[in-house]
Amino acid sequence: MTFAFGGWDQLLSLLAVAMAVDYITGLAAAVRTGKGLNSNVGFWGLARKGLMLTVILLAHRIDMLMGTDIIKGGAIYFYLVNELISITENYARIGLPLPDKLRQAIAVLKKQESLSDREWPQPQPSLENQETKSQATEVVTDKQTDPSEQTDNTPQEKSKGE
Repeated sequence: MTFAFGGWDQLLSLLAVAMAVDYITGLAAAVRTGKGLNSNVGFWGLARKGLMLTVILLAHRIDMLMGTDIIKGGAIYFYLVNELISITENYARIGLPLPDKLRQAIAVLKKQESLSDREWPQPQPSLENQETKSQATEVVTDKQTDPSEQTDNTPQEKSKGE
């Protein structure tokens, strides 16, 4: 396990639990909606989860190569969000209620997941940073417009006699 995933940590455990819950709730939703169980659909559901773990394995090996821990964690978070969204969709199909805050949080995650990198909201500077920046700009502007404060910083040539 260490070679494949770098050890079994809490994040990987949570993903494994989410995968199991998603699979079970998917089966329950299929029965509840009258679609029944289909071995082909079940097989591909398990295959998908196996492929997710394969991507995490690759992400860990890339992290090892680069000397980081970022890529594996990012891959796990990506698949964890997808699993949580799928679980909530399965719960809705089954008719089980979910807490409002959980539904709202997952709706935000689902919306952000569908955005391309260019559409993600960019962080806005805080009001304090904007005020500080505008004050600094005023100081620079004042110095540039006041000729008495300008200094000549060019080096003076030494005369041959010195």
